[in-house]
Amino acid sequence: MVVYPKLVPSAYATIRALRDILGCSLPIEIWYRPDEMKDTPGALAPLQRLAQNYSVGDISFHKIFSPVAKRFVAKIYAIYRSFFDRVLFLDADNVPVRDPSFLFESPEFKETGAIFWPDFWHPTSTMFGLHSKSLLWELLDMPFVDMFEQESGQLVIDRQRHAAPLALVVFYALHEPNFLVHYKLAWGDKDLFRLAWLKLNASFHMIEAPPAMAGMVTRLSAFCGMTMSRTYNLKGQEDEIDDVAAFEESIIMPEHPISPFYKRGDGFDSSVSRDRGVMVCMHDGVLSMGLSLIRELRCLGNKELIQVYHCGEEELSASTVELLFSLDDRLEFVDACSDLESQGIISTNMTTKFRSWWIKPLAMYHTDVRHVMLLDVDDIIMRDPAVLRDLEGYVTTGTTFFYDRVLTKKKLLIGNDGGKLYLRKLLHEFDYARFNLLCFFLSKAS
Repeated sequence: MVVYPKLVPSAYATIRALRDILGCSLPIEIWYRPDEMKDTPGALAPLQRLAQNYSVGDISFHKIFSPVAKRFVAKIYAIYRSFFDRVLFLDADNVPVRDPSFLFESPEFKETGAIFWPDFWHPTSTMFGLHSKSLLWELLDMPFVDMFEQESGQLVIDRQRHAAPLALVVFYALHEPNFLVHYKLAWGDKDLFRLAWLKLNASFHMIEAPPAMAGMVTRLSAFCGMTMSRTYNLKGQEDEIDDVAAFEESIIMPEHPISPFYKRGDGFDSSVSRDRGVMVCMHDGVLSMGLSLIRELRCLGNKELIQVYHCGEEELSASTVELLFSLDDRLEFVDACSDLESQGIISTNMTTKFRSWWIKPLAMYHTDVRHVMLLDVDDIIMRDPAVLRDLEGYVTTGTTFFYDRVLTKKKLLIGNDGGKLYLRKLLHEFDYARFNLLCFFLSKAS
């Protein structure tokens, strides 16, 4: 992959997904231009530290000094000069959902030596001018080809077998005067690989399934596409999804992170989903309240993963950890501060600032749980809070917030209110029906 400062976070996420979630051990080349990095000192540091964390699958860094290998040409340069004989090129913002190693063993790759993917666009409906009347075909001295355009965010190429078309791609990108660019006959590198292969009658396999769109449904029930989704449809590969729920789980629910900053008991239930969970921030000083909250969650029927976030090992003693592990088998401790410090995202001095209520937004940033519910240890719950995710507001927006308390009188819960203990009066006179809790309250009272 090719990176510049703004693409480093995307590349970091892609590599973490490949290594930690998908178990891919393929070596990785990261190409970059030093002149693009000099204005952002340390831009490569997160990727360099990441490379040191893995013992399987080398991650190497390669500088691009060519004055002409800029913008989209940097991708072509990286593929042409790669040290791999067989290369899978991924754009830095391209995140696989399956270990892509199988592509090299597919019958299509063995037969043709190249696998390409189609774009949304076709000559009958194109925004890039690649239609039958385009000057492109005359310029390249080749007949019009009626097929989908190419999306080059991912390419699988046998470089030894296809040295000639690769050289032609370089020619198309760098030849001056460049009429492809001047007359806007092609858009960057997007179709150059397909055109070079077609020109030389070189073999390649174009994935038959068109791209799909991934996104979200807005509050107006309109679909908002945000991500291009690609499939493979290769021989011997099951690409049809019969069990949609199982497919969603395979993507949304990665394996439990293996890291010294995640602690789980010997009896941890590894079958628990990471799609939904409860987050609690704790230290030894609030152990009793945290323990009470966890017991209440389980008594009310909540069976989700519980993440106990803290900042540094000193916040939770060994006895606290042992006690909670002995009482719950779906609980894990997460030291977010130490994890982020080890990655160079925050400094040692910054960690001390998160040993307060600031740990909560940090935990929300750090967690890998998709549908996460943050609870304070002193929260009092009267039913399983998981029902909140079924509310229309959460379904349509993906977020639910609560107002802060509004009291007209300055009274503590143990104070006197009209001759009655305030807490007792609150529990007995609260308008349960207004919040659809009347049935629950009556069943408890009986």
